[in-house]
Amino acid sequence: ADSQHIKQSGSSAAIYPIKIQESMSTATVDKAENCRVQGNEAFAANDWKKALNYYKMSIALDPASINSAKTWSNLAATLCKLDRYDEASDAAEHCTSADPTWAKGWWRRGVVCELQRDFTGAHFNYTKAVELAPGESVFEKSLKKNKKRLNVTSMKKSDGATEDVFSCSGPGLSTGRLDNHEFTESISGLQAWKRYQQDICDGGFDFFGAQAKTGVFPTSYQYVIRGMTFWYNNLADAQIRLLAEGTVPEVKQLLDELYKVAGTNMEARTRVETRCFGRPVPSPEKIMEDFVNSVNYSLGDNIMLGGNSPDDQSDNDFIPIINKQLIEKMGNQFFFVAILDSLYSCIMELTEKFGTRAKMSPALMAALQTCRLNMGKNWPGDRKVPKHDVSNSPQDVVRYCQKMLKSISWNNGMRYFVSAQYKGSVAYGLFLRLTGNTSEAITYLKWARKFITAANKVFKVTKDGAYQEKGSSFRVSCRIGITCSELQAHKALRGHTFHVGSRTNSVDEEISLAMEIIELVKGVDLSNFYPATDVAHDLYCELDTVAHIRKPLAYAHGLIAATLSQLDELIFFGKVPEKTWKMLCNSVGLVGPGDKRTRNALIAHHYRCAAESDLPDSHDGAVLWWSYGSRMLQIGNSQHNNDGNNAAFTLGDLREVIRKAEAAHKARDTGLFGPDGTVGSTHAMATKLVAAHFRNEDDSFVLPKLKYEKKKGKIAIVIDGITLCKDISDMNRVSSEYLARMNYGQNDAQSDMYDVLEEHGAKLRG
Repeated sequence: ADSQHIKQSGSSAAIYPIKIQESMSTATVDKAENCRVQGNEAFAANDWKKALNYYKMSIALDPASINSAKTWSNLAATLCKLDRYDEASDAAEHCTSADPTWAKGWWRRGVVCELQRDFTGAHFNYTKAVELAPGESVFEKSLKKNKKRLNVTSMKKSDGATEDVFSCSGPGLSTGRLDNHEFTESISGLQAWKRYQQDICDGGFDFFGAQAKTGVFPTSYQYVIRGMTFWYNNLADAQIRLLAEGTVPEVKQLLDELYKVAGTNMEARTRVETRCFGRPVPSPEKIMEDFVNSVNYSLGDNIMLGGNSPDDQSDNDFIPIINKQLIEKMGNQFFFVAILDSLYSCIMELTEKFGTRAKMSPALMAALQTCRLNMGKNWPGDRKVPKHDVSNSPQDVVRYCQKMLKSISWNNGMRYFVSAQYKGSVAYGLFLRLTGNTSEAITYLKWARKFITAANKVFKVTKDGAYQEKGSSFRVSCRIGITCSELQAHKALRGHTFHVGSRTNSVDEEISLAMEIIELVKGVDLSNFYPATDVAHDLYCELDTVAHIRKPLAYAHGLIAATLSQLDELIFFGKVPEKTWKMLCNSVGLVGPGDKRTRNALIAHHYRCAAESDLPDSHDGAVLWWSYGSRMLQIGNSQHNNDGNNAAFTLGDLREVIRKAEAAHKARDTGLFGPDGTVGSTHAMATKLVAAHFRNEDDSFVLPKLKYEKKKGKIAIVIDGITLCKDISDMNRVSSEYLARMNYGQNDAQSDMYDVLEEHGAKLRG
């Protein structure tokens, strides 16, 4: 199901004008050109740092003439090779500013966007390059490939012009190609939804009440459905408001007629709205709160992005909409427009209260520009809009809030203002993520996290427990889900590369976010979330614990363990120096002073925490336990290495891990997640081999250290001097698969990035 192109301000970023120098001496021009030529020679020799210096020297001499466009383009290419994509983006923008008619400059901007995973931005720039140089095979090839990634088709309009039509189901845009039967069968959310539709047909709409009566909870199925029902409910709220505002003429006409009968009485109006939509039309504040809070229940593949599949579009009475045919006629872009409209309504309410000079989040300003681009002739140009300023830092907006509190109380509008800055930034960040602009999405998600942290520090909301007065945005349970979203976006943008240190998209950032999630969980308070009289009260409480505590902990600890495992294997194979481990741990504070745990002990700790936190029937339960068992064996019997105490691991510990791994394998919901791929994996095999080898020993037997040794080009499993297996060539397969599942739904988007990275970007690590 295709949808119209949703334009973004980030897709065609503003070009900052450069003052063109009136004249330069011939000598200066010659010097600049000579530096550029020397930079080209260094680039050809793969000496990126030397090339960078020459290009910078050239630009210092000639920063803005038409001739400088080539230098800016070459500088952008060099910065890409050095994995400095943000700086490369700036250089590419300078290139097209210096010479807007040079097609290769726009192509270069497209390449940089592609490396940043901003596929919609790449589409815009590749299209511009092709328009300026029709028939150029390199430009057309790049555009064609990117169109395929985004599921773009070209259609002729009534005036003969060609328009690109985007699908919201492309792998670069959402969870993957939902029109691909083989792929849809592997999506647990879709499988859960099919089961849910059958259950509500058999047992009525009180799904969770019926589930509670079984006494079996929490399960992965219940958790996934909870997330999907939150998502659909809150999407429905946004769509209802859009319909009620008259975006669809037929709906507007019907409502006008009914409102005439109802008059201005609010009770009568509510009856009209309920009659039309199944519920009253929500306020912008309610949309913002509910839409973003639904993210808490939508981690990973538990979120369904739109209704692309036939199973979603048929018999879907869960979203109470006035006319299903109208929605089908509008297509899936209605989902995106509903989010934009909700953001627009929120911004307009804030402007009426705080004026056009209010200091707001850069994301809200960008959302306003995106609304302007997409609403076209429906843009209400006579309304006052806030001053467009994307430079406000989180601290700037917090200081503005402090100033305004002198005249506007929390209950009189400041609570909504703070909530809108935080949740509005998150909502627009998610919007960008869904439309393929992961790089910009991270910027706004990070801004939101820093803002609410700074505001909490100033207003001491968490310390005082003043949620009722100052808003639920400060609640730890909300912030955990948002931080998980930011972490997922980071992982999606990093893809298969592995950098440690200050480089763009390094693993340091991901581990820091994972550690922040673990720390946030300590402050979760789930008391009084639901009234005790609710028949499903106990079930809801358990699912809240899963959503706000268990799943975030499993995700964060699992990501840390899998990332550290990948680094450990790179060290084992000699791909990176051993000092990289210490550098990473020190940069993120992964180990404290006096922590004497080995690499295997630290990895084992995080695998165990992830395994204990996850649901018994989850996707990754067995792989987490097998990975823990394998790492536990590699620790050995030395003091300070055991996970949790100084005693050495025993055979009884190993047998307990095997029991838990096999129980997780048996409990796995194969209807949602498919067969367990850990059967026969290296970690499972090694753990079972050791248990079998010492089968005649009792539980108190202290385990010797298991080793993986390279022998004659093969990897052997050795324990206590005895070779248990002569050739284990896939020792990193399980960890790699688990890392891939962390980034579930993005693999299709990443699979065709290797050639772009290899030709234009930094070399792949690991």
